[in-house]
Amino acid sequence: MKKEKFSEQGFLGCLKDQRIPCVIITSNGFQMQDATVLAIDSDKNALLVEYSGARQMVYQHSVSTIRPLRPVRLETVDSEGGGTDG
Repeated sequence: MKKEKFSEQGFLGCLKDQRIPCVIITSNGFQMQDATVLAIDSDKNALLVEYSGARQMVYQHSVSTIRPLRPVRLETVDSEGGGTDG
């Protein structure tokens, strides 16, 4: 059986690629309802999010929870480095 790996960046990438609306809850409790991840800046650890008709930058360290509003088709990487769909 192959081991599968999955990362935070991979999950965020799936949300972005599939344009899945989600609820983003920040560490201070603010909830961004029906937000969509548009871009991921891994150098600055930030997300570009569309929320309430505006685009906002959210630092990943301030995010407590991301709850997708519909199922996410996760794309994993097996232990040998090849991509699999799961």
